[in-house]
Amino acid sequence: MSLPIHVSRNGVLIDPAEACVPVFNPAIYGAYGIYESMQVSNGVVFALEPHLQRLAHSASLLEMTLPADLSTFKQWTVEVQRANGCDECTLRLFVIGAENGAGPVVYIWPQPPTVYPMAYYTQGASAITFPGQRFMPEAKSINTLASFLARRKAQSANAHEALLTHDGIVTEGANSNLFAVVAGLVLTPPSDQVLAGVTRDNPDAPGTQTWL
Repeated sequence: MSLPIHVSRNGVLIDPAEACVPVFNPAIYGAYGIYESMQVSNGVVFALEPHLQRLAHSASLLEMTLPADLSTFKQWTVEVQRANGCDECTLRLFVIGAENGAGPVVYIWPQPPTVYPMAYYTQGASAITFPGQRFMPEAKSINTLASFLARRKAQSANAHEALLTHDGIVTEGANSNLFAVVAGLVLTPPSDQVLAGVTRDNPDAPGTQTWL
């Protein structure tokens, strides 16, 4: 059976056909919403707490009040993952702006995991540059038009990724954080100019420095 089998809406499991957003919702005309994508491997959600902490940070930047605390979000995430019986998948968590003044709504559902060819890891992957910048880059909001257009441009060029450029500086990938190794030093853009990545900010990762 294809995923998702169940979708969580504010902690209640519903049929995927019921997971709808009205056209009058501010998420449609104002891109008012935030999201996270979390990988599940061997039945374990990778870096669940850092993902939820970033979700809370994004909410604060958009002045959005989350409808539950992070421990409840964690419970909802684990419940929907188990209900769908997916040991290998990608969990999508969206917090959509208020509906009819009732407050934000949380949707969580699984989808098949993204699997890249092994050649990407051994030989590298192609990329293009794309002039553009995400709105409020520090927030993981659903306003992803710049990234969407960049990915579409990369696909038309048969490239794996598109690197966003702003004021002549490469900042991040359309779907990834950016690192560069220069003279043996790992460099990454300043955190106030890009979306903080869970892996990028992992305290167990090798030390990095930011470029200006």
